[in-house]
Amino acid sequence: MAAGMDTNVEAVVEELRRRSAVGVKKYGVDTSRTDLTTLQWLQHAKEEALDFAVYLQRISQDVAASGMAATLGWRCPRCNTVWSPWLDFCDCASHSLASDHDHGTLM
Repeated sequence: MAAGMDTNVEAVVEELRRRSAVGVKKYGVDTSRTDLTTLQWLQHAKEEALDFAVYLQRISQDVAASGMAATLGWRCPRCNTVWSPWLDFCDCASHSLASDHDHGTLM
């Protein structure tokens, strides 16, 4: 790898190349295709984003169930109990509304 290259960026580029090859093999087309309207492209993007949200929810549940939030030192800024910022609740559950938490505060 050339000096000054970010290895993480290069890893993402390589992953994109692999995914592109898989997509072309599977569907026989790439994203330069012209048979979809802009609205159809938006629908595809929305479906991908929804899948992503489902994956994040699953990971959030795993983090909450595993006690990883405690390991990472995430605490509710209001009551100092273990808090999952993704699920918007803390262990004490006395103030489980999202508005009770200062989002983004990881203590």
